[in-house]
Amino acid sequence: MATTWIIRVILALIALEAGICTIFLAEQWGPLRAQEENVFRRFLSASRMGRQFVVDESPNRERLRIVRPVKPGEPDPILRVDVDEDPQRYFESYPLRPEDWTVIVANAREFGTEVIAIETPLTWEDAGELHLRTLDRTIGAFDQAVLTVDLRRSPVGQTRPVWIHRSGIPVENVRGNIRLLPRVNRIVIPPSATGAPNALFSFRVLESEKPLEEMTPEDSIPGPEEQRFLPAFAVWDDILIPSFPVAVAMAHYGVTPDEVRVSMGEHIRIGDAGPIVAIDEFGRLAYELVDQPKYLSTTAKTLIAPDTITREFPGAAPRMVVFADATTTNPSPWENPRRLMRLVSSVDALPRPQAPEAHPRLPVWGEVLFLALVALAPNLFLRMRKILLPFLSVLVIALSILCLSALLYFEKTWMPMAPVIVTGVVGGLLASRFTAFLPRPPDLPA
Repeated sequence: MATTWIIRVILALIALEAGICTIFLAEQWGPLRAQEENVFRRFLSASRMGRQFVVDESPNRERLRIVRPVKPGEPDPILRVDVDEDPQRYFESYPLRPEDWTVIVANAREFGTEVIAIETPLTWEDAGELHLRTLDRTIGAFDQAVLTVDLRRSPVGQTRPVWIHRSGIPVENVRGNIRLLPRVNRIVIPPSATGAPNALFSFRVLESEKPLEEMTPEDSIPGPEEQRFLPAFAVWDDILIPSFPVAVAMAHYGVTPDEVRVSMGEHIRIGDAGPIVAIDEFGRLAYELVDQPKYLSTTAKTLIAPDTITREFPGAAPRMVVFADATTTNPSPWENPRRLMRLVSSVDALPRPQAPEAHPRLPVWGEVLFLALVALAPNLFLRMRKILLPFLSVLVIALSILCLSALLYFEKTWMPMAPVIVTGVVGGLLASRFTAFLPRPPDLPA
């Protein structure tokens, strides 16, 4: 009898050792850790019966997971200012000069807007240095500013400008394969205004991509026409440059590039509390668009005099103003200002995270004790018929997973699943192999 129990303990210790080794493997080996995180999300989704949530990155991801429930967002009104060819000649020249932009941008700020986004690249060949510095200071008066450049991929690249570098999202913030994203290494025409410290640069056109008229159904994704060909990012070396709609969302929520998290094929997290923007595996926008975007519309001429915009919109000013390219030659993928507003306004309606919920992991002693019970369970029945032992092992693993699911549901506590499965499998295999070597009662057939 004592010999039988010694064998049982030895077999359980071997199975326990296999489980403990798997614990360390689940923490250190990236592929297994990713699978554990996916399993955690599936079990959490099942326990919440379809209620949406997101899992934040935790400083101590091996011992603590931060879960945030999400709820639908509410679109904020946006002031859309159309900048067209100016056929009535309200301005001295077209395209607008830096001094013209300074006037309308300053009046938009005086009206009460706090965030500015300009779709048209601010590029001039003969602009005076004083006018450019004045424009930079005017743009810098806003809380956040979004400017654009057109990018391309060329056989001969260029050194990445500092203002592009500070606008890029580090590749370390990306989970998944970025090789399917478009790549760039050159600016088509450098912008003249780059000195505003709050400027976040984005792209609207990727010249290395196919023109829209050459796109085929195979190049697109299912969804509204406005976003089927629209990449969310372009890769320049080790950073991701955001597209104009993504950059507008970042500025609207006051999020820096370092605070953006990207999961390829899933979503973009605009900060901890910002909207969750769906993307496909190619990094293209894949969220549903609202039918009626929420915005106020006017033209650039309204901002020539500061009191004109106040008379037209006597209420409180929207927080964001978007200067949209309303020309007939607009090369952007969204083609016209209303489609742009649908892209931008729809982001506000997307789900966003709520207050965080901490889900701690079982303490080390608790995990070892749980694995010890799993390892010992098959060895308590060594005298069963050998053919029944595999079914017993499956039952032990199933009950263990059920216990961990209940622990997650009722106590918001978890532990990795792989060590439990490995411990149960190894314990079952050892029990089935060594049962033939145990002394058996005379009345129990071998």
